[in-house]
Parts: sequence; structure tokens; C-alpha cells
Amino acid sequence: LSEAATPDAQVWRSHATGNEIRNISARGDFIWCATNGGVVRWNTRDSTHTAFTILDGLSETSTNLVSADSRGGTWITYMGSAARASYYDGFSWRRYDETNSGIPAQEVRSLFTDSRGNAWFGYNSEGIARFDGSSWRKFLPDAALNATPVDIAVDRKGTKWVATSSGVVSFDAAGYRVFSTADGLAGNSVRRIKVDASGNLWLCTNN
Repeated sequence: LSEAATPDAQVWRSHATGNEIRNISARGDFIWCATNGGVVRWNTRDSTHTAFTILDGLSETSTNLVSADSRGGTWITYMGSAARASYYDGFSWRRYDETNSGIPAQEVRSLFTDSRGNAWFGYNSEGIARFDGSSWRKFLPDAALNATPVDIAVDRKGTKWVATSSGVVSFDAAGYRVFSTADGLAGNSVRRIKVDASGNLWLCTNN
């Protein structure tokens, strides 16, 4: 994990975890890292870190995605495991899979938490699932997502945006729409999607 130690990024500081970092999420004073050896939480105030493993309540060691939410908790997902996701409430981890929740029986490919604390999960062939803290709901029929959702964002109006290798899918209560190069995208393979502080939508494509 590398940190820009000065505002102009002329000096960098490295923090070693001993593991491969696959995904990071920042919230408040903490940086969360999903790794092949568990989860690491860095404290930006004093540069200390806490490692979480199976001994601390994780279901598996190999994690692939992490997202700290607005409620003060943190979601993680697992790579190639029957344990789909876990949630840390600040004290302990809780496992979610198809036996105790509405989460689909597939590896999670994308993870996003919105400003309301909802957690959004994307799957190869199961569309999108949302957990609002008490119940699960599935969105988008398979026909709307003809490719794996690799990233998810929610804008100020509550519209959901899903990045795929075949364009971007937006959906709300009125329905869904697919955007591609025919609509002005630079490329159809969209790798990342973000909404900035002004509400603008930014896409990272293959072109």
C-alpha cells in the first residue's frame, strides 16, 4: 500500500502488509484493504494497522473486494468461496451466504455501498443484489446484463449505474437503459464507474 506523503505527491510512503492487496476502501481515518491473506485496516492518524483473519471472524482468508459504508461498518467479499460476503459492525464479523440471506449463490464480482448505507453486489449471471440493512432485493433480469457487472455506482437521484464489458446499464424505478459507443461512450468495455462530488458520472473504458 503506497501513500502520497505530501500534497504534491513528490514524496511517497509505503506500508507493507506481506500480502497481495486486491482492493481498497477509504472512510474517515481508516483505509481498508482486501488481500489474499485476510483484511487489513490502516489508521491514517498514527499509521498503525489491524489485520483480520479467520481467527477474528472472517469466513475465509482470500478476500477480493471491500467497501466501508456510511453506517460505520465494512463489507468484504471472498474470492472463489461459498462464503459470499461478511460485514464488520465495528465489533465482530457476520457471514452472509445463500443459506442465511438473499445473497445469490455466486462469487461477488462488484461491490458498492451508497450514501444511505445500502450495499450493492454484482454477479456473473444473477444481476445485482441490494441489502438495505434488513432485507435483500434482486435487480435487473439477466437480459439487461449481458456481461458481468464489474463496478457499481449510485448517483444523487438514486439511479444505479452498472459498468460491464458491453457498456453501462442504468436503472431506477422506471426501468433500465443500456449505453454503448452508439450513445457516445469511448469504449464498450467499461472497467470502473464513479460519481464525483458535483454529481458527474465518470467512466474508465478500454479506449
